[in-house]
Amino acid sequence: QLGDGTTVNKSIPTQIGTDNNWVSVSGSWTHSVGIKADGTLWGWGFSNFATTGAPGLVTLSTPTQLGTDSNWSSVYTSSGSTFAIKTNGTLWSWGSDNFGKLGKGPSGNPNIISQVGTATWISISGGDNHTVGIQTNGTLWVWGSGADGKLGLSSFTNYSVPTQVGSETNWSKVSAGTDHTIAIKTNGTLWAWGKNDVGQLGTGSMASPIIYPVQIGAETTWSIVESGNYHNLAIKTN
Repeated sequence: QLGDGTTVNKSIPTQIGTDNNWVSVSGSWTHSVGIKADGTLWGWGFSNFATTGAPGLVTLSTPTQLGTDSNWSSVYTSSGSTFAIKTNGTLWSWGSDNFGKLGKGPSGNPNIISQVGTATWISISGGDNHTVGIQTNGTLWVWGSGADGKLGLSSFTNYSVPTQVGSETNWSKVSAGTDHTIAIKTNGTLWAWGKNDVGQLGTGSMASPIIYPVQIGAETTWSIVESGNYHNLAIKTN
């Protein structure tokens, strides 16, 4: 999964190849995916569940181009799954489809790079078994496992296709942890929902799961948020 042509662990930063035209990259358990400046998509690592987008269950020890399209803009990997957005805003997914987290529905093929619906997207994030994203109109959508209320739909139901959370159109950032979700609105407020057994929602307590978005604090200066397994990091506008 390091892409250097070996299976040797590295304890210091090591350059992968000699290309200097990479613009984004994302890595998960055993695979990585990146985009070059020419808009091409590349993958390497273990291709179980076709996580790299390569055909069959293979191991790619160096970056290998996936398909021939040259209009990819961003990519995100999570727990054996991969999501990518093209320059036209369309969302594509492949890999592990536990609980329908690829968003393709029960008849979708997880082993090929294929489009998720017809909407256009600005961001995507995945936890272990759920996925969250924001469309270009500022609406928030979720799918996958509803356990612990991490979809924010006021239930514990699983969804295999993108399902809207509320009706607000002012979501700007979202990040999925293992069993919880954190998001920011365009007014700078911070919101959270899902599992809270170690205080990962930031409510000041370790209470029962919260199954719908709740505001965290009263500050309106949040700008960036990123979720880990059971914790979060955020940056304010200052």
